[in-house]
Amino acid sequence: MTRLPPLPELDWRDARTPIARAYDDVYFSAADGLEETRHVFHKGNNLAARWDGLVAPFTIGELGFGTGLNFLATWQAWRDAPTAPGAHLHYLALEASLPPRDALNAIASGWPDLADLTEHLLNNWPERAFGAFRLPLAADVTLILFQGDAADTLREIRGPVDAWFLDGFAPARNPSMWSEEVFQGIARLSRPGTTIGTYTVAGAVRRGLSDVGFAVEKAPGFGRKRECLTASFTAPEARSSGTRLTPTLPQKTHTPTITIHGAGIAGASLARTLAETGYEVSVFDPTGPSASGASGNPLGLLMPRLDAEDTLVARFMVEAFLRARAFYLRYAPAHCDRLIVEQRAKDDKDARRFVRVLENPPLPPDVLLPQSTPDALHTSGLILAPAKLVPALLDHPLISLSDKPVKADLTIHASGMRAAKTGLETALPLIPKKGQVDFLDAEATVTPAAIASGNYALRRGKLLLYGATFEAGDDAEVTRDASEENLKTLRALSPEWSAMAEDSGASARASVRATTPDRLPIIGPVPDVARVLTHHAPLRTGQTVPLPDAGTPLVEPGQFVFTGLGSRGFTFAPWGADYLAASLTGAPLPTTTAMTDLVSPFRFLIRGLTRNRL
Repeated sequence: MTRLPPLPELDWRDARTPIARAYDDVYFSAADGLEETRHVFHKGNNLAARWDGLVAPFTIGELGFGTGLNFLATWQAWRDAPTAPGAHLHYLALEASLPPRDALNAIASGWPDLADLTEHLLNNWPERAFGAFRLPLAADVTLILFQGDAADTLREIRGPVDAWFLDGFAPARNPSMWSEEVFQGIARLSRPGTTIGTYTVAGAVRRGLSDVGFAVEKAPGFGRKRECLTASFTAPEARSSGTRLTPTLPQKTHTPTITIHGAGIAGASLARTLAETGYEVSVFDPTGPSASGASGNPLGLLMPRLDAEDTLVARFMVEAFLRARAFYLRYAPAHCDRLIVEQRAKDDKDARRFVRVLENPPLPPDVLLPQSTPDALHTSGLILAPAKLVPALLDHPLISLSDKPVKADLTIHASGMRAAKTGLETALPLIPKKGQVDFLDAEATVTPAAIASGNYALRRGKLLLYGATFEAGDDAEVTRDASEENLKTLRALSPEWSAMAEDSGASARASVRATTPDRLPIIGPVPDVARVLTHHAPLRTGQTVPLPDAGTPLVEPGQFVFTGLGSRGFTFAPWGADYLAASLTGAPLPTTTAMTDLVSPFRFLIRGLTRNRL
């Protein structure tokens, strides 16, 4: 199975109307597609009245994002609506086969009144890759686009959704989009009063929606279509089936006060994400100024980790990398540079992995370029200047830096090893790993360049940096042995660059990273360890018991953790910030629950109980 979402095969009618060849159906009509959107989806969901004076977030779910026309029209309507402070449009869109960016010029040329929004969307158009893409397009508009199968995705996302746009291709031509499983997923994410608008009045669609709790009505259609469909959810609010490692958090009834302990890349990313959505945040770091720990190296490298197998962890790594890249280019462009990263195989096993990855890549060809050797080129890499980037992220009027802890409704422990406060060692089994880099000023300014092969060597301006070691230990002392190890790896990567280091001498910097047994971060609510151990005691005898879910008193009230980022802090931090910010504020999760289970603070407790080790 291919690891890339399929690209739609497009035909064009009159050079302006895109047609999906596989379904022999149009994405929109160039003549009246915009008005049809307004009639079927906006009027069908009574959006104008519901948005008048709105003071709360509003979530729209769309099945069949296509070219994005429905979203653009909705964004325009939201921008013009008389909403009040506190209103925020969350738009969850699902698409199995996203058109490429350059295929959408018809939108830009067809509707001039959408031109500015279209340009903004296309400038943020996501890469072709399975997973979730969170696009904060305005202070009060967030698009979360899921690429993948609709039924699978609906099982893995959280609501509630206030209004649905069902805009898949016609049921007779694309029945999988209108299946019983899809209707059940829609119902699970709905609540009493959730509405639906759709162009189709097919009997199977009416019956399917009615069977899962929607009151369905026909309404006057648009253009040549005599009728369209509206629906309202009348069943009790559905509860997610199954069990999760990630507790469902109650929505806040007031604007919470938030404090973050830790001013490294984790804390800075979360603070900036919250501030960009209008929340005031206090940041406290017991170690001193921002980026004083592992996040403060002169240079850093952002590139994807590519696994040969298409596992959940492999998809998580790709999703996190793409999220991080967009985040830094959006909020700290002066402190990161795009570049092609030359990745070399470390050994024969690594070379075989490269071959398998390039045979079935999880990223498109313009991002991952195969070479004549097993090596690869990553065209989407970034060189970062962490010591400047982290303070830049914290430079926002809604972020205040404090020299002492501030009491707040919500506290996030994002201070690396310090996050495992007394009593949480069982839940947060953090492992300290020392990392040292060496660096020097080279003679000439060069175009940013990077070579990676386990370790890495970076050039930006006159700066040459190489390393990093990955040693057991919790001290941040620079050592000669570590410098010699870094120089040895530099010789293997670039004899020319190593000659510079040997001739000029280098400075060094060491810091301690917080890692975990599975090398994945720990992000989410802090477990109440004593209650978890009591609640899950039957696991020791092999019994099946519910995992943490809504309403269970298994978390420390108002306490969250964001740590264990290890050597991939700059990759994991923006993804974790998006997830935590949504959890803290009651916004829709910008990823799947399967992904959040990977990083759950509960996972080590549950594993220990299951294996009878606690």
